[in-house]
Amino acid sequence: MKKGFYIELYNIDTYPTESEIRETIINDQGIKNVEFINNISFLGKNKSIIFKLKNTTYETEVKKVRFWYVLYCREINYV
Repeated sequence: MKKGFYIELYNIDTYPTESEIRETIINDQGIKNVEFINNISFLGKNKSIIFKLKNTTYETEVKKVRFWYVLYCREINYV
């Protein structure tokens, strides 16, 4: 069963940039050894960032929920 987590972005009122997403993941997880994989795709408003955290690979999707944005990070199989 694949696992995941989400991070709410209350203080961002516009669609988050790539650097805001990366900074949020690092700050929320409280660790400094997050490895971001250079596989970033921009498909319209669907921005996907792939990163490694404690030997597990996650894909991040950004979605707007009511008045703020949420980062949905789900575990993926990445070679």
